[in-house]
Amino acid sequence: MDIQSFRLVFDLERRLHRIDRWRLPFPNGIPITGIAHAAAVLIAVIALRQLPMIGQLLAAMPAPVTYVLLPAGIAAALTRLKIDGRPAHRHLTAQALAPLTTTRTAAGRRTPPGPIYIDDTPLLAASPTAPEYPGCTITGPAIVRLTRPARAQPRGNTLHITPVQGTPLARGKTIRLRPGQRLKVAAR
Repeated sequence: MDIQSFRLVFDLERRLHRIDRWRLPFPNGIPITGIAHAAAVLIAVIALRQLPMIGQLLAAMPAPVTYVLLPAGIAAALTRLKIDGRPAHRHLTAQALAPLTTTRTAAGRRTPPGPIYIDDTPLLAASPTAPEYPGCTITGPAIVRLTRPARAQPRGNTLHITPVQGTPLARGKTIRLRPGQRLKVAAR
């Protein structure tokens, strides 16, 4: 057997097979994460029981269903569920923390949402790894940095850019657009 990664070897799922001398009636035991999920769902059910509408629905169900079957069923589903290759509890934790974390960084620091402003002018740049420019129209005020070879033709208040074949530029060409000026990039 070829082992591509030792992470799979050491990624063991802990399971509970017996409690004291009593063997659990499940052939492969119960995963510890499933027990933790059931405890979390039980706490959530107890908390939800205090709410007006949901509490009435939970009170209408028999106690064994509310406090045993519901947590066990949800825990079993969460234990088996894998979202993007991650266990459900890691995915739910990431989703809960996502609004608190930044989605954009520049030079290792957090950047605010929206356009990046330098000298009160939006900075627009194509991806350095993009094979060519996307077709678009940019209206000033803006700073546009061209990192790939292109042919420029001014026509009135609009500068038309046509991409050409060639290697990426060692230093990008920066174009400043004043308010009302436009830059039109032709898609190839």
